[in-house]
Amino acid sequence: MALARGSSVARAAAQAAAAQGGVLARAAAAAQPLREASSAASKRPLSPHLTIYKFTPNMISSTTFRGTGIAMTVRWRGTAAGAIALMATGAQAESAFMVVQESMLLKPLVKAAIAFPLTFHFLGGIRHLAWDSLWGFDQPTITSSAWGILYGSAGLTALLAFAEFEE
Repeated sequence: MALARGSSVARAAAQAAAAQGGVLARAAAAAQPLREASSAASKRPLSPHLTIYKFTPNMISSTTFRGTGIAMTVRWRGTAAGAIALMATGAQAESAFMVVQESMLLKPLVKAAIAFPLTFHFLGGIRHLAWDSLWGFDQPTITSSAWGILYGSAGLTALLAFAEFEE
């Protein structure tokens, strides 16, 4: 229900909003000199930007670990929603699966898209289990385990993408 412009309820709401806005505006104006003085005294930006950091293997593997977890969650929920939609509508998806199954190019790509997040997240989980047992916290071990996860998941992905399994 919309309020009429001239109604007393609309006027009261506008006055209350103006009064609150006035209080908020005065508080923000009072805090502004403090922020300026703090920033001027430190001569630094409030927050550093990513460009000042050197990207290390551990940063990249940590970000990829989280990304693969999110990607797998989205993919499996999408797969479940698609399966429910197929069952609800009675549509047949066999033709799309057969196109992928018979394609020499699509089949390994689809298998790799499924295998890489699984293998990377699995190997990253093993590394986190090692960290939970307080093993591998020195910098050389952290760096080598990050590279090991990347190379291991690439190798396992290639193995799984080109492997043929019997039915």
